[in-house]
Amino acid sequence: MVSPMEALLNRQRILRFVGVGTLGTLIDLSVTATLVYAVAVLPEIAKVIGAEVAIVAMFLINDRWTFRAFGRRQLRARLGRLARSNGVRLGGIALQFLVVGWLRRSGLTVPVGGVDLGPMVAAVIAIGLAASANYLGESLLTWRITQRL
Repeated sequence: MVSPMEALLNRQRILRFVGVGTLGTLIDLSVTATLVYAVAVLPEIAKVIGAEVAIVAMFLINDRWTFRAFGRRQLRARLGRLARSNGVRLGGIALQFLVVGWLRRSGLTVPVGGVDLGPMVAAVIAIGLAASANYLGESLLTWRITQRL
């Protein structure tokens, strides 16, 4: 019998989640760039569309690969998980926003060659924290892995 903590710390599942997230980032950036540069969509609108396309793609891959053993296959169950996944991912975006803002207000600076890389360092920290929060949220809320042990 696997404990809830062992289920959450499953190395293979974490690595799959990270891989899917990396692919999601590429999808987000590709859709956003295509909309901005090829279709002349406003960057803010393009970013929202790119993020949502990536969220849906990551959900579909995670549902069939990363968390395959934890989701019922009926359409209604999948749509419910997709809605929960969107909520989790929006929470991750909000966390990134808050972390970047907090680090900026705290005076984080990383001067390199006359350029302050502080904002980029803050973004990387925020992405790491959000990815961890997303993994926990997806595991506990979207696929509810600890309820099926």
